[in-house]
Amino acid sequence: MGRNLGLRRRKNRQTCACRILSRTGRQGYRLERTIELLNPVAPVDVFVSNGGDLVTLDNWHNRGYGAVLVLYHADGKLVKVYKLADLFPKSELDSFPQSVSSIMWHKGPMYLDQDQKSFYHGIS
Repeated sequence: MGRNLGLRRRKNRQTCACRILSRTGRQGYRLERTIELLNPVAPVDVFVSNGGDLVTLDNWHNRGYGAVLVLYHADGKLVKVYKLADLFPKSELDSFPQSVSSIMWHKGPMYLDQDQKSFYHGIS
């Protein structure tokens, strides 16, 4: 097994990338920057602040495993990586519902606050 369940890490396999685009007119967009993400496939949720900072949640097909909450600065530099064990005690981790491939550790609303510095999300 690789970093996540069922996803083997191969030498030629890259992680995913987030492309930040800006609108240039009625029908056009310009690539501002590309940020390499830690996710082997894709994050389940992505939030972008007005300043370009990113928050990613979970891994596609493997919610609750690996880097579940990752913060990136607008320039693409990694700010902080959290695994579930960093966020919850073992007793609480054991109480989250599970499927064959995922741990359902959060639900409900998720958003960046108006200050664009605070991120909120509901817990299972």
